[in-house]
Amino acid sequence: MKSSRQSRVNKIGDMAAYFAQEVSNLSLRLGVLVFGLLLLSLTLRLDSALAAPKYHAHDAKALKSFDTSKNDPANELNWSSSPVYDQTWTGVAWVDAGNGDYRVEAIDIRSMGLTGELKLNGLTSLTELDARDNALTAVDIANNPALAFLCLWSNKLTSLDVSKNADLESLDVDANKLPFSQLYQLMGIANLKLGSQKGVVPQGLVGRKLAPNKVYDLSSELEFNGVTTVFSLTFNNVAATNGQEYSLSPTGELVFNEPGVYQISMTNAAIHDQGVYETKVATVTTEELNVAP
Repeated sequence: MKSSRQSRVNKIGDMAAYFAQEVSNLSLRLGVLVFGLLLLSLTLRLDSALAAPKYHAHDAKALKSFDTSKNDPANELNWSSSPVYDQTWTGVAWVDAGNGDYRVEAIDIRSMGLTGELKLNGLTSLTELDARDNALTAVDIANNPALAFLCLWSNKLTSLDVSKNADLESLDVDANKLPFSQLYQLMGIANLKLGSQKGVVPQGLVGRKLAPNKVYDLSSELEFNGVTTVFSLTFNNVAATNGQEYSLSPTGELVFNEPGVYQISMTNAAIHDQGVYETKVATVTTEELNVAP
């Protein structure tokens, strides 16, 4: 009987040892599993970090310089934030310039009600900019050497400098406020849409208080490439005659002979659309000019 009791004790001891070993093995397996999961999580995070685009700091800063609080009344743009993985800024297309360094390649901000000046300094990978149908008063593209396509149709531009944009192949500035002296500087672009410019103030009238019998200089709009500009004026919404309501000399000296509301329209055969656009001579029309007594 003593032997039988001892046998049961030994069996219980063996079972306890067995369960202890199993618990130990289970803990080890759980530990290995947890470690594996942690390692997998770390690997996924590392892969995600390596795959995430690195938005070029200078390009981001250039876009942030556009004062959206002042010049984006409809709150269309989110450029005041920071670009994050799998999300681009409104209208901005980024391109991998190498080693995961993402640069701005194209901007499409058409019809957003934007105002003021758009400065895009140093976006060296920018090839396309579409800012049509806004109310921008100036666009600075001097430091965008790769720019090839530019659409600024229907804004309020009074000047535009493309002298440093040697790769520019297509430009649309129809429906702005550019005088002939500005339009003529654009004639070297292969595909060019000049269209109609309205509300223009010629250089000789800028900042001037208009009055009868004073001389105003329109020589900056007078002749281009040997072609003389054709001027036509209205006086109080009726066609005016040179030598009566106004006097315009062959050298571009303009005198308003009567007080009233004048408007000047100009055409010059040397300044026209070209390339893929239907070739038409550009027209420039001033704003209404109030000539006080």
